[in-house]
Amino acid sequence: AAHSRYTDEARLKFLWRTIEEQKLNLTKNRDARANAEVQRVRASPETARLAGLLLWTRQEQNFYANLKADLDRTVGLEPVKEFIVQRLRDAAGRHVLKEGKQPRRHVLISGAFGVGKRSAAELLGRLFGLLSSQINATVRVGSRVRLAAWQDSENRGALLSKSDLGTVTEELPPGTQKPLRVQGPSGRVGNYKEDELVAEPDLLITISSLSDLLDPKSGKLRVSNGSCYFMRLAGGLGEADAQILEGVLDVGSVLVMSGSPEAVEANMGLSAFRRRQPDILVLPTLTPTSISNLIAAEVEKRGYAGVGEGDVGTPQLVTVLEHIVRQRFDDKLIKEKNGHLARDVLDLAISRKNDRTWAESLDSAERFRLTPTDFGLDVLTAEQRERRLKEVENEVSQLVGWGSAEDVGTCRHLFAQLRRQLGGSAPRGSGAQAAAAGGAAAAAGALHMPRALWIKANPGAGRETFVRLATCFLRAAGTISREEIVWVEGSEIAASKDPAELLATRLAVADRGCIAIRDLDDLADSREALRALALALGSVDGSS
Repeated sequence: AAHSRYTDEARLKFLWRTIEEQKLNLTKNRDARANAEVQRVRASPETARLAGLLLWTRQEQNFYANLKADLDRTVGLEPVKEFIVQRLRDAAGRHVLKEGKQPRRHVLISGAFGVGKRSAAELLGRLFGLLSSQINATVRVGSRVRLAAWQDSENRGALLSKSDLGTVTEELPPGTQKPLRVQGPSGRVGNYKEDELVAEPDLLITISSLSDLLDPKSGKLRVSNGSCYFMRLAGGLGEADAQILEGVLDVGSVLVMSGSPEAVEANMGLSAFRRRQPDILVLPTLTPTSISNLIAAEVEKRGYAGVGEGDVGTPQLVTVLEHIVRQRFDDKLIKEKNGHLARDVLDLAISRKNDRTWAESLDSAERFRLTPTDFGLDVLTAEQRERRLKEVENEVSQLVGWGSAEDVGTCRHLFAQLRRQLGGSAPRGSGAQAAAAGGAAAAAGALHMPRALWIKANPGAGRETFVRLATCFLRAAGTISREEIVWVEGSEIAASKDPAELLATRLAVADRGCIAIRDLDDLADSREALRALALALGSVDGSS
């Protein structure tokens, strides 16, 4: 029994090591892509020009290269990107003409829930740190640290690779072999020597209120020169706060404040803002493409190989995710949650993946790949998908008057063409493998399927049959989630006072199914109806 227990423990340790190696390989590939972006920025003419005008050291050049590479990878935040580029060019111009440093101004970030106000503040903190030449840090208790080498030599500590950011929680007595205790992102704690770690500079100091900047005993301002502070705007600021804001600028520091558009607007009448106009950055709400890019970046960051047939580091990953987002969420929900929707969707997908792969081996590749079904996309398994496509093919082959597969413009040719675009037979399997294969194939096939079909047919030629078979085919391909068909008369749209509202109502009833319009020729003389139809096709994905 003891021998059996030892064998099980040894096997488990081996599997854990295998899992860590797989995560390390994925992380190494991600870091290689990120490093290639940094080197591209480092070798660009813009970097060389800024470094020459501002007399940057090599460390400052590397800091800028990392900042610019992160800016290029950041989803959205266009006003912040433009602001950072403008401030750097302004600083270079002032340095050339010996006009002194830039005047310090507070920054107000206005935006809805989840648009990235905190991320914007962190980027601005890095900008002001670079302009103030305060990008150094020392390793001590409370410091945020990374590995000095790419990988932990023992591969068992709190930090698995340089991409992991930990916190020094304790320093052991002098003479200890590895005196620094570090807690990593996973919660594990490891011991390190000082030369094994590199401290991250604290470029953005978060405060809850402006009174945090005052000494509780003397009431004097305790702000160091060149610091950057961050605060969320919750309520209105008073004149006491205005004096603190002016004092921060006098010392040479800045405050980045973020809040909803209403909160920012309510504080614009503050005397400190009237005397020294702050920089105001208005962040837009996110689009389905932006949400997809956020999920793709987080999938890569968490060490997954991809989603469906979209591997990390490829455009296909974003394409598959965008199809999932457009299928599952409407524009109203996306604008309400923005970036928080991406985080919630991915967390739920990971939970579903863990449930799906519960019986898999610990080092199974399935644990490192998500599928569209994990994201809640209602797709068919491989067997269901192939059986449904065969049913459509068999019924199409038996119908009379639908032409041949070689005759362009006929119904039989259209179905044959769609089948070729969808690809061959889907991979077969059972259980989790079948669900994964079906989900990946559905998401990939849906990328090539049409969103609208215009059919010309004589009465009695089988329009209803064609719509039914096309809906069944598109459901199997994953383009739509339901086989429900909502019929609308063309004359009803043409006679409607508000065609857009009518179509929106019918699309809501279809609910990711199919909407079919009879006698579309009735709309030929109604520009408003045609415009409403075009807008409906442009804003709704997954309806034919």
